Amino acid sequence: MKVHARFLTTDEARRVSLAPLREYFSRFGFTEATVSEDETYDGAPVFRIVANVEQTVPTETFVDALSAIHNALRKEGEERLVFLSTSLPSSRGASTAFESEED
Repeated sequence: MKVHARFLTTDEARRVSLAPLREYFSRFGFTEATVSEDETYDGAPVFRIVANVEQTVPTETFVDALSAIHNALRKEGEERLVFLSTSLPSSRGASTAFESEED
């Protein structure tokens, strides 16, 4: 049975992505993922997935997870590219240099 291309919602893409993320990132303290829609510089639609982890993920594991996410999305008929990144506790909720402190 051939699946026709279609656009998944961010909730659907997150649901499909969670299994590969758990499989590949669980030993690095995977806790949650956020999925958002974006565009490349030339207007092509993409998904941006940020996986919250407790430890740095080795490059080979990261690439394997990204490939598994792409494959899972393709099985659902989704053809958009995925930009995957991880977020460590030290980078979550960090203030920026542009934020002012209250006195």
